[in-house]
Amino acid sequence: MTDEIQAEYTRIVNKHPGRVPIIFDHDDTPLLKKNKFLVPRDLSISQLMAVIRRQLIDGVKPEEALFIMSTTGSMPCATSTIAELEHAQFPIGTPKTFLHLVLSKENTFG
Repeated sequence: MTDEIQAEYTRIVNKHPGRVPIIFDHDDTPLLKKNKFLVPRDLSISQLMAVIRRQLIDGVKPEEALFIMSTTGSMPCATSTIAELEHAQFPIGTPKTFLHLVLSKENTFG
């Protein structure tokens, strides 16, 4: 982690306490109009999914599904909050930085 990234994270968190900066990575093609979000800590993953669906470039077809995964490859529970996800990715004693999540769109019928 570079000092520039850590400085930018610290600046954002100091300016917006109670919010978590998230960067979405994607599998192959860009899916989102923007990939950086600043969301409340108490936002659930299902609520985040609703926000993400509004930011999709092409939308989601009926035969497609969206998945949010952490960079460790695990899929968070829909009822868990951003704060819980942040705590899982950055345990106590680990310096916090941007929360990186992976967004994937998959065909559900084959």
